[in-house]
Amino acid sequence: MSDLDITIGMPPGLVAINRRYTKNFKLDKSWKAARDELVLMFAQEWMGKPALTGDVGVAIFETWPTHAGDIDSPIKAVLDALQHAEVYKDDKQVVDLTVSKKHNGPAELRVVVWTYEEESK
Repeated sequence: MSDLDITIGMPPGLVAINRRYTKNFKLDKSWKAARDELVLMFAQEWMGKPALTGDVGVAIFETWPTHAGDIDSPIKAVLDALQHAEVYKDDKQVVDLTVSKKHNGPAELRVVVWTYEEESK
């Protein structure tokens, strides 16, 4: 069962990063603006809930309008934004990360966060 499941439009800064920095990725103003936009969306969805403690899992499902979108472009922004939105206290808590990508759809992200429990427990 997930603690957070949200589908949002891909912030323009993440799309721009993919187009501009294919080899030499830099954390510039557009990346920070995209992260801040994600923080606002996650915080609004998470509002009033305490930050998750312990290990968590995160799944990021990306949809890009073309094949050009790099699968790793949104990962750091999403993980940092979840921390800044206080979904969890620190992204070091993430012990399970799944990322998938599909093409030919609207530029969007679906982010799912859950409290991670090992199968042996």
